[in-house]
Amino acid sequence: MPKKIFLLSSLLFIALNFAGCAKYTPSYHSFKYYSKHKKQALKVYDFCDKNYPGWQNQEPENRAAAKRLANCANAKSGYWIQNIFKPPQPPHLKNNF
Repeated sequence: MPKKIFLLSSLLFIALNFAGCAKYTPSYHSFKYYSKHKKQALKVYDFCDKNYPGWQNQEPENRAAAKRLANCANAKSGYWIQNIFKPPQPPHLKNNF
């Protein structure tokens, strides 16, 4: 009996995984969060470019899509703001980073 339950639950998990129910989706954060967390912003920005091609030009169909697109835009803006307004480094520190 326990073997049957284990096999059934394993098959259910595999079926849901292939159906897209077990995919990773980044959690929503504001622009302010991403402007302080550069690595997380880059990770979400890359995820959006890889998994949602053309997301910059998409119109949201529902609330979930609107939240996803807003999260991608927040990550992109937060990442680029950090790179644009980074203070210049002294010449002796440029090679160390």
